Amino acid sequence: MAGNRSGLHHGEIGTPLEPRNVLRRFELLAERAGLKGVHLHTLRHSAASFLLAAGTHTKVVQEHLGHSSYAITADIYSHVGPSLRREAADRLDQALRW
Repeated sequence: MAGNRSGLHHGEIGTPLEPRNVLRRFELLAERAGLKGVHLHTLRHSAASFLLAAGTHTKVVQEHLGHSSYAITADIYSHVGPSLRREAADRLDQALRW
């Protein structure tokens, strides 16, 4: 196959995947796995939350998700921040102890 066709964005014959077919396939796989109430968007949101909780910079997550601005990502995922805020406060406290 020509170009960068990883299978993630292109089907078996090299054509772009149809979004509705991806959704149908996901729903079938989720049902088979016994995942009720888990939608494709749930996984997207979870992945972003895990990345941020693991310390990935918000700008990187913003680009990964394709949000048009940093502010959108920061606003949506601000709930991930409490432990990060605590960690930042601890680092500042440590830095000021000299």
